Amino acid sequence: MGERVLVIGHGHPEKISGGGEIAAYNCWREYAKRDDVDGSWFLARGTKDSSPGGASGRMQFYRKDQYLWDQGLSDPFMMRAANLHEVTGYFADLVQSLRPSIVHSHHYFMLGLEYLKILKDIDPNIRTVLTLHEYMAICPNSGLMMNSETRQLCKSGAYDRHVNCAPDRTAEDLWLRFNRFKRYFAYVDHFVAPSHFLRDRYVEWGIPADRISVIRNGMEEREKLPARDLGANETRNRFAFFGQFNPHKGVDMILRGLKGLPSEQRRQIRFEIHGANLELQPDDYRKEMKKLLAPLVKQGVVQVVGPYDQTELAARMAGVDWVMVPSVWYENAPLVIQEAFGLGRPVLTTDIGGMQEAVDHGVSGYCLPRGSSAAWVETMIRISKDTAGYDEMLTNLPVPLSWADSVAQHMQLFAELSKRAA
Repeated sequence: MGERVLVIGHGHPEKISGGGEIAAYNCWREYAKRDDVDGSWFLARGTKDSSPGGASGRMQFYRKDQYLWDQGLSDPFMMRAANLHEVTGYFADLVQSLRPSIVHSHHYFMLGLEYLKILKDIDPNIRTVLTLHEYMAICPNSGLMMNSETRQLCKSGAYDRHVNCAPDRTAEDLWLRFNRFKRYFAYVDHFVAPSHFLRDRYVEWGIPADRISVIRNGMEEREKLPARDLGANETRNRFAFFGQFNPHKGVDMILRGLKGLPSEQRRQIRFEIHGANLELQPDDYRKEMKKLLAPLVKQGVVQVVGPYDQTELAARMAGVDWVMVPSVWYENAPLVIQEAFGLGRPVLTTDIGGMQEAVDHGVSGYCLPRGSSAAWVETMIRISKDTAGYDEMLTNLPVPLSWADSVAQHMQLFAELSKRAA
């Protein structure tokens, strides 16, 4: 008899787009293809509304084997579900009707921690696996592992080191939060980390080393794009950012660097921004971005291309030479790095966290100092002129793990959990 797998995501990628959402959905699709899986279902939030009053907690059938859960949080700091009665109601009813042997969760944010316990209450034999896509359990500052005042990075998993990240909370509050997460995480049979860096942070925080494994996220298999055709006297000077606007993605840092270049050098660079959700960001950030963008766009140095659908990604990357991932926080396993490699584009990224782990400096791209505008734009100028070096780098790009191979590693983990239970 094959496995019956329920995949739980923070959001349905058709409703809420992000790396974790895409990872959860693609895992589910791959489970459904396997001969050793008798049933596979996908459950995720279908609303962006994060207010407790805007989330009813109800389930709805979306399409075959897919369900939407209108859930939210009543207390984000403690990760409490807004509709606890529906966790023991609609959610429990769905799980009982599907009878999964495995529940592979990809988040608890906006869902609450309580469902992890309910799964074991329903059936202690359900094997529960939680993929940790970020550091939210460790850090109360939205999981950024960054001091909210100084913006200094923090590698420590110790809860008492994060008092400056939650200035309105007491040490007792942080202790209670830490123990609440630990209590509910005890209902998880095994954890998955998409990077060694993230795994190490959680082991330091308190997850036993033998209860967390590294399995990298997969990617849809793609055919590598040919290098962009160069015109007469053209260089490899087209750089692009793909993602969402927010203060932690580092786009403003690149813009400041370009603004500070002498005009002759500035005109040698073309920087495209394929981004979305600037209108959802804090007012001061939006104003600063518009101030930085205006002269650079007018000069033709920067082009704001706008949001994109995953089906458009290959066409957009075909027109650029380099993909930029300048985040100033410890990104865990940015999907865009794998997408760039899969489509045949080298990456410039920050030399911290899972980003540094993913890019082999000088071989598949470059790892550059966090937040250093000068270092980034100087590197952009230098490498844009090295056409031969670029061509050699294209031959060194790694082949990303496919979703089929990633899910195969998960299935092996599930089998090992069965043996341990027996």
